[in-house]
Amino acid sequence: MSSDHVKPKIPTQVSLNCKTLERTHSSSHRTDELSTASSQLMTLFLATIAVLVHAIVVADNQFGTMFWGCLLLQISAMLVGAWSFRRRIEHLGHDLFVSPLLVLAGLSALVWEGVSRQFLDSGQPFEIITMSAIRNLVLGLAIASVKPAPQKLTVALSLFLVIFGVTTSHDRMTHWLAGTFAIGGVVWLSVSHWENVSRRLKGREKVRWPRWVIAVPILLVVVGIGAISTNQRAAMALKGFLPSSGGTGDDSPYSRNGVGSGERLVAGTDSIQSFAPIEDAPFMQDDQPSLYDLFDDSYQEEVRMNTSDRAMALPSDLAARAKEHLHSQVKKANREFSTLRESAKNSKKPQVADIDSDALFYVAGRVPLHLRLQVYDLFDGVSWYPQKQRVHHKPFEITTSDDKPWLRLHDAGEFHEFLGPAETHALKIINLDSNVIPSPLYMHGVHIDLVDRSDMFQHGPPGLVALDRKSLPSLVPIHIASRSIDWDSLLTEEKLFLKAHTDQAISVIPTNLDREALDDLAEQICEGVEEGWPQIAAIQDYLRSHYKLNPDWRPKDSETPGVEQFLFDSHEGPDYQFATAAALLLRSLGYASRVVSGFYADPNQYDADSEHTPVLVDDVHFWAEVRVYAEDWITVEATPGYETLGPPLGFFAKAWNTIVAGIEFLFRHWVYSIAAAMLLAALWFSRCWIIDRLRTGLWRFKLWTKPDLTVANTLKLLRQRAQLIGPPLKISVTHHQWLSELIAFNTHVQETQLLYMLRREIDIAAYSSRPNSPNPETLKLCRDVEKSCTLSWFHALYDEKPLSESRKNSNFSFTENRARQHSDHQTQQPQANTSKP
Repeated sequence: MSSDHVKPKIPTQVSLNCKTLERTHSSSHRTDELSTASSQLMTLFLATIAVLVHAIVVADNQFGTMFWGCLLLQISAMLVGAWSFRRRIEHLGHDLFVSPLLVLAGLSALVWEGVSRQFLDSGQPFEIITMSAIRNLVLGLAIASVKPAPQKLTVALSLFLVIFGVTTSHDRMTHWLAGTFAIGGVVWLSVSHWENVSRRLKGREKVRWPRWVIAVPILLVVVGIGAISTNQRAAMALKGFLPSSGGTGDDSPYSRNGVGSGERLVAGTDSIQSFAPIEDAPFMQDDQPSLYDLFDDSYQEEVRMNTSDRAMALPSDLAARAKEHLHSQVKKANREFSTLRESAKNSKKPQVADIDSDALFYVAGRVPLHLRLQVYDLFDGVSWYPQKQRVHHKPFEITTSDDKPWLRLHDAGEFHEFLGPAETHALKIINLDSNVIPSPLYMHGVHIDLVDRSDMFQHGPPGLVALDRKSLPSLVPIHIASRSIDWDSLLTEEKLFLKAHTDQAISVIPTNLDREALDDLAEQICEGVEEGWPQIAAIQDYLRSHYKLNPDWRPKDSETPGVEQFLFDSHEGPDYQFATAAALLLRSLGYASRVVSGFYADPNQYDADSEHTPVLVDDVHFWAEVRVYAEDWITVEATPGYETLGPPLGFFAKAWNTIVAGIEFLFRHWVYSIAAAMLLAALWFSRCWIIDRLRTGLWRFKLWTKPDLTVANTLKLLRQRAQLIGPPLKISVTHHQWLSELIAFNTHVQETQLLYMLRREIDIAAYSSRPNSPNPETLKLCRDVEKSCTLSWFHALYDEKPLSESRKNSNFSFTENRARQHSDHQTQQPQANTSKP
């Protein structure tokens, strides 16, 4: 029976699509409740990443056969279950109740943990148990992701698992998996959104959305991951976007890290998250270097000189103080520092790098950070002398905050608007022979666990606190509360920086220095600059931009002070020469200044995995400070390559720093960036051909696996090719109408005939009551259509004349009649041949 005489089962105005032909046994209302295969595949992809991240966290760097076996079993069960569930609903019409199964899946993790602890003597921490239960829910929901509601829950819980893994695991692979998840999430959101639009606005025009909506987030994620992996500043900038874990005060024998003395806690030296109790802390005092040992190691030993000539360069009272200091039996930690050091090639002192750990201590918190350990105020032209401590001090006071003892100090943030909000840092001492706690400026609190008596502390150098013992306990967390400086607010605080008396140690310039040359240089730098912080910043910026850091530089002439050779001849030197030059130039302008020695926590050494910064032997550092009012000081960092800590960054500042770090990453790896850009450009310009090749391969695969859907898949392939080349297709246009338009505007008889025959097969499949049984002629027709109606053919067709409303074109009936006559001639010719004798 001809298809033209068959009574249609569906109205001719209903829009047909390929899914209508595939789901011949599904009811329309059930079909509308299902998600498309694209969105479900993206959901399974995101769930797979979440399961992989969770497996990495649980494995804790133990990737054995059991790890890969369990991971493969979980993913395989999820994929097979999702395929089976979708097939059951689509083809058999069965619907399952998944809620009880999901509850059982979540509880299975708790049940297994109880069995493991009871009979196997092994277990997991509580947070891992919770994440395992959520992982089971993700697997169960992913199996049921053929429906929109379970699909959305799958993606949400998968995101939670990925965030948990990134903030918990030390494995760098979790960062790349998180980036891949972000890319997949953007794609899933786009697919899901337009799937909902298509479902709600069925029969209306399809909105074509710009593809850069996906391309731009993907590019930003890829660049961000690369910047984080190679640039620690980007990692510090991103710190704060993701949550971090905090303590609860409880302990568990199955915990992996934390603060306390659990049964399985090891006092490690690689991570600041693991500490030993203070009573049992090892001290290693024989191997610990002092600050001056580090000076001799980093700057070499000082050159011994006659001290009488240097004392004569100071006022009488200050000269007497210098002589008293030199002749007294002062402690090793309170020695003077000489700027005249031996050259590196003449030093025979063994290096401090022979200690067991490369780190002197670890810092947890924001960096860069200047940690003060000694303060010098008196300079005789060669050596800096420690500032004298007060005889009378205000007694220390212990207060309680969150049930923890804190040593309360003076908080200048209550009086100065240029100070930022309070923040804390944690130190873990490894190899340092000092009882002074390395601390930043404006420290106002110290907390050491179990240290709840004020007599256990004593006053150190100005602004510093020491413990009443020989050295700081090793491997014990020391928490410090302090405030950073808001550098921008200093520009409006001219009255803060009052001029000092010239007879004070913090303002005197030795007479053995060329005072006139110092004054001329300072006036030249600050010409036309307002007094106050603008002048101080000008001195700082001038030294940073016009002088070069060279730790190995030494004065050539012993008769000329080293700081003069540094300023006027060499224009290069170590950091203590920068600090000395800044202090002297500030004093020549009338500002009170001093030099500080300590450590610099370098942000380039920040470890994003453990979230701490190691302080090494090479991080010994000198810098200057300028006085504010009477007792407060401001850091002056004149050495190039060293930065100062500002107030905590806001959201937009962190985002901007991340963008800058990404740009720096691209310029630093410009060769790879150009190659990647060329590759992306090539992929972009050939994207249509690549997509078509992939779709054609999938069509050929379905031709072998699902021959009964060959006609529908061929039509789908043609529509996909048309969408790659031409304008967006209208959902309201039926396949019969669209193929008729192609036939109308095609000028080649062969393609016209093939399209006409394909249109007839489509009508038969949609309207005929007989089953769609495959036959060789139909398969050959579909293969010929695929080979003839290529992308080039669509290019030529659309370039010649865009498709529009074909009914208004007079050529439509003529071309279609010609194709019909040619097709009828081909079908009748075999019958004529069979009638011949």
